[in-house]
Order: sequence, then structure tokens, then C-alpha cells
Amino acid sequence: MATGRSHVLCLCALSIVLCSGDDNITATTDSTVTVTPYVGALTPDCVISYYQLYVTRWVPPRKYRYHHEVQILEQQTVPLKWRIVGGNAVSISSAPYQVLYGLYCGGALISPKWVITAAHCKTKEKFVYAGSTNRSRSIRYKICAHFLHPLWGAEDNLHSQDFDYQLVLLEHPVPVTKNSRPIAIGHVDDIAPGTMVSVSGWGYTRYKVILRSFLGASMVL
Repeated sequence: MATGRSHVLCLCALSIVLCSGDDNITATTDSTVTVTPYVGALTPDCVISYYQLYVTRWVPPRKYRYHHEVQILEQQTVPLKWRIVGGNAVSISSAPYQVLYGLYCGGALISPKWVITAAHCKTKEKFVYAGSTNRSRSIRYKICAHFLHPLWGAEDNLHSQDFDYQLVLLEHPVPVTKNSRPIAIGHVDDIAPGTMVSVSGWGYTRYKVILRSFLGASMVL
């Protein structure tokens, strides 16, 4: 058992299941990146969010604890496993930041209205699902807009998955409860060789055999 370890989100540890769709970013041979504009939902609440984001640039004060802060207070323990495929079934309260982006991609709640997920999961999804161990019982939250990293898909990236992330703005905030709680963004110094990280999601129980219905997690090096 691993005890009392603080957990923050590190992009390399984000559990993601591949899905298909069209790219929104292209790169030219002179390394100039072109971002295709994304037209978000124009509901009244989304428009208010856009106004706060682009015009007033107002960031609401944080009045909630991140997941690792709650863990420290409760001194929770985490079981160790050594495979990403498989793992143990866990309650959503053990990883309350874990969400579904669409029905096949994982994501993490980093504030009540923001989710981070993989860029390769595309921008066609309209909902994020959160708050339940059972994926079919999760509550859905409408997406206002997607923000892909501008260097995702650039031809001169060292690796094909460099900058593989996007931010998703939600129409309404996800309530902060024991089953849905944001995780803090980690710092590069939080991860060093030999560090144990937690991987969670509704991925395959065995290699490309069947997607799990209940949330699972593994501890890996």
C-alpha cells in the first residue's frame, strides 16, 4: 500500500482511449502552425463564459479543495498495481477528477468549468460526463468550446504525440463533491524517475478486448 501521497495531474499520466475524427490543426513546412477557428455553442451561459474569458479576463476565486488537498486531510491509501491495461475497480471518490470526454476518451477536471483531455480525441464531442463510478450513470455537462494546443500536429514535433492536449470549457460548472472534484495541475518537478503515478479510466480490461463499465485504476512507475 502507498500511503499519504499527494496527487496532482501530470499529462503523461492521463488515461486516454483513442477515438477518431478530423484534425483542426495543420502545420506548414516552415513550421508556421495554422489553427482552424472553432465555433463554440452560443447558449446564454456559454456567452457569459466567453465574455469573462476574453473581455474581462476574470478568474473566479478558488473556494474548493483540490483532490490531493482532501487526500492529505483524510490520509487516504492507494493500492499498487503494475499494469495500465486491467487494474482494480475503484470508486469515483478515489479519482473524483476523472471524467469522460464523449463516450470513449478520458479527461480530468481541473476546475469546475474546465476539463483537460487529449487533442487526438478531436473537437466533435458535445458533452463531458462526470460524477459516477459507472460510466452509464455519469451526469453529462454540455461543452461550450474546445481549445487545442496550437503546436498539436506540427510537422517538426519530435514525437507524434507532442502537445497532445486540449482544454474544454463547460457550459455549467461541475459541482464540487466527493464524486467530482478538480485536480491541481502538476509542476515539471513533481515527476522524477522512479515516481509512482496513478492511472485511471474506463479503458480496456484486457488489451483491446472490452471497455470497462466501472472506473478502474493502476499504480505504475
